[in-house]
Amino acid sequence: PVTNIRYAIQLQQMKMKRGVFIQEDIVTLLDSVLNQTTRIGKLLDRFRPIVSSKSTESMFSIKECAENVFQDLSNRLSQKNISFAVKGPRDIYAYGDPVQFSQVFYNLVLNSMQAISHDEGNVSVTISSDRKTQIIIYFCDNGPGIPPENHRKVFEPFFSTKDPTAGNGGEGLGLFI
Repeated sequence: PVTNIRYAIQLQQMKMKRGVFIQEDIVTLLDSVLNQTTRIGKLLDRFRPIVSSKSTESMFSIKECAENVFQDLSNRLSQKNISFAVKGPRDIYAYGDPVQFSQVFYNLVLNSMQAISHDEGNVSVTISSDRKTQIIIYFCDNGPGIPPENHRKVFEPFFSTKDPTAGNGGEGLGLFI
């Protein structure tokens, strides 16, 4: 979240220096900062179970959760010319920790953003359910994909193909989480 706030502010500063800043940009910036500080609060709340027996599990809309992640990252996606879509009914719910679930989407979207290197990127999420026991989530992008030799490794902790010194992740915990 702090990176998202910093990025949004830097983007607005660049717009101001170039003279393309409009008043609506400040409203968008403030909304983004408020969303990210809310997310920081939720992340910090996750540490409470360590010192308390309070549960963080609840019913949440999967589509709403995914849409919030894309909204939080919309400035960065737009800057990289990556479009996104979340398809499916809003009334498919899961019971669990919505903050942890959101983190999965953040990790997937950020991985997609780093992998897509061409001019027009696309990321989509499609959510469906058999209304009985299964929820199906398809997460797709038009990046190059994961090389076959890494398929079995990507969910192992600390495995990464990214350079950890480059400042773009690379800890190898995103897909593991």
